[in-house]
Amino acid sequence: MAEDRHRIETERLSMRPLRLEDGPYIEALQNDPLIMHYHFKDTRYDRETIAKKLKTWTDMFEQQGFGFLLIFEKGTPGKDGFVGKAALWNVEELGPEQLEIAYLLLERHRGKGYATETAKGLIRHAFEDLDRDSVVALIEPDNEPSKRVAARADFVFEDRRVLPSRGEMDYEIYRLYRKS
Repeated sequence: MAEDRHRIETERLSMRPLRLEDGPYIEALQNDPLIMHYHFKDTRYDRETIAKKLKTWTDMFEQQGFGFLLIFEKGTPGKDGFVGKAALWNVEELGPEQLEIAYLLLERHRGKGYATETAKGLIRHAFEDLDRDSVVALIEPDNEPSKRVAARADFVFEDRRVLPSRGEMDYEIYRLYRKS
């Protein structure tokens, strides 16, 4: 199965590409206040919008070989094992081939080390499978938990910048280079 080659496994988690039928998982993310604030910017998507976004995201993954993934606990199938969403995508504003890692975890899964485990799985995939020399994490200045995850994953602060493609939002840019 083509999806298997894009699956990312860690000790406790399994990440797989989004599918067109994953609307209920996106809806679950929208029910989390912290995710609504940092990711959806307090804008709730209706089912039609979610379906359109899923089509865009799955097409992007198919074209690029990376993109959005759902995160599940190993050994816990379906909604009970749903942890959140992860992503790898190019940030063209930072230059060519600038790959960002990102993740969103449901509240019930925070504080278990899953964010760091997800980040490290994405980093490994970017370096080993996608042959990238570096990855970035774009973090809003007040998002202290994500800054701690970036530090645990060995990212280093590089810059602070307003990104027009993200609604003129201010971001701190953290970078990690592949070790030789």
